[in-house]
Amino acid sequence: MTDAYRTSRPRVVMVNNSEETYTPTNSGAIATWIWEVSQAAAGEGVAVSVLTRGAAVANYPGDDVTVVPRPVLSDRLPVAVGQRALRRASGWRTVGLGTYTRHVLAALRRLPPGGIVVCHNDPELAVVLARALDRARVVHWFHNPILTSDRWRRRYRVARVRSVAVSRAVARTVELLYELPGASVEAVINGVDLSRFAPGGSDERGDPVRIGFVGRTGWEKGLDVLLEACLRLVREERFALQVVGSNHWGERVDDAYQRRLDDLFDQLEAAGFPVTRLGHVGRAELPGVMRDTDVHVVPSRWDEPCSLSLLEGMATGLAVVATATGGTPEVLGQAGMLVPRDDPDALASTLETLLDDDLRGRLGRKAHQRAEGLTWEEVWQAIVT
Repeated sequence: MTDAYRTSRPRVVMVNNSEETYTPTNSGAIATWIWEVSQAAAGEGVAVSVLTRGAAVANYPGDDVTVVPRPVLSDRLPVAVGQRALRRASGWRTVGLGTYTRHVLAALRRLPPGGIVVCHNDPELAVVLARALDRARVVHWFHNPILTSDRWRRRYRVARVRSVAVSRAVARTVELLYELPGASVEAVINGVDLSRFAPGGSDERGDPVRIGFVGRTGWEKGLDVLLEACLRLVREERFALQVVGSNHWGERVDDAYQRRLDDLFDQLEAAGFPVTRLGHVGRAELPGVMRDTDVHVVPSRWDEPCSLSLLEGMATGLAVVATATGGTPEVLGQAGMLVPRDDPDALASTLETLLDDDLRGRLGRKAHQRAEGLTWEEVWQAIVT
């Protein structure tokens, strides 16, 4: 435990997900969420402490980040079999979660009365902390509709835990999975940093109309659907495509889906469709890269809980097209265009309408206006009120 944690006696502690790290380069959406909310708190003079697993690269900056040990699991067959048996017997969702929970609890023993502890996608951890820390308010934030064992769901139903989800879609799903009363899980939509993600100088860029994709290049994100749609738009000769992202934090891990994407990119290149592939882009550079596009597409085929990329495209003032999955319709509202998942024809048809400069400009302005009410400061206020 860091000296800063021992002496600062923070009122709010963010406990990172047991499977997540806390870095600006090699971590996922939960780490981004914790960092952004912590910055919103700092803007109000409140220091937020973070407990997290360690990483091979540097954590987000800050004096009050405590690295919590987590066991290194063996892949040796006899040990691995024993680990799986232990997980089944204990009901823990993952083998290391029990040990991680014990370390987190030990680190939190110094939390002052009235402190707030926010857990992320670890309902079992929230149950244990709520029982052990009777002077603290424990909040569990569902970034996804995490499913745990029957045993832990029963415990969660009676635990002294405030339940929050990143969208109404996730909240209602959690209520069904955990057999919780209706409307017992609050919905607090993720935020966006309006000072960084902001519109560029002009709505009138001229041809080509640049379509942008930002995200992991995994199957669930549906990049192949966007590429298929672009193949249908080749005849227009007024579009270009910019793709930001990789499937493994700046590195390509080869698989059948990445090869499928390569084939589609090759087809677009052969057809003369302009494509720029930037790979992984750091968050410091991302706002400027997004401002180089005109249309932001979120073609996910999975049920997006509350896409940060969607919010960032909206804040940048881009015309947004997204699939009607998960929490996306409630996040986007009337400020963009929704299409069915896995439907390149519908996506291509919708993109074709955005060759209209006036429509594209109106949608971009509506998207930015919608994003102005979805800030990290609002998320922070939801925690402390």
